[in-house]
Amino acid sequence: MTDILLDTIAFDFLINAPHDIPKAAKSLIEDGENNICLSIVSIWEMSIQAAQQKITFAKPFQEAIYEELRKHEITLIELSVEDTHIQASLPFLNIHGKQHKDPFDRIIIAQTIHRTLPIISCDSKFPFYPIEVIWE
Repeated sequence: MTDILLDTIAFDFLINAPHDIPKAAKSLIEDGENNICLSIVSIWEMSIQAAQQKITFAKPFQEAIYEELRKHEITLIELSVEDTHIQASLPFLNIHGKQHKDPFDRIIIAQTIHRTLPIISCDSKFPFYPIEVIWE
């Protein structure tokens, strides 16, 4: 069984626009041999967006998230001290003319590195890091 991490945006696509997920990435998500994972950091990020009403759900946020995790059989990845150490060692890369400082991206990238996981993400900044990004 292969563990594959979903980025926050990929999880959002899975919930709200699964038809927008490229075929190869969607095949990996739907393959029962793969263990699809999500960082607890993504839940944190989405909870902030929900509180700011940048994203909405048909049900209260907490209920909706638990339902989606169960529905898609997603395993949560907790945040570890090692993840924070790896994040701290990442360079602040200049990507697309801006320094990449997004704390949610940085910790998810660190978790991907720490666990040697491929990540499903359409974030154009992720391929600049030493991780395997899937979005095709």
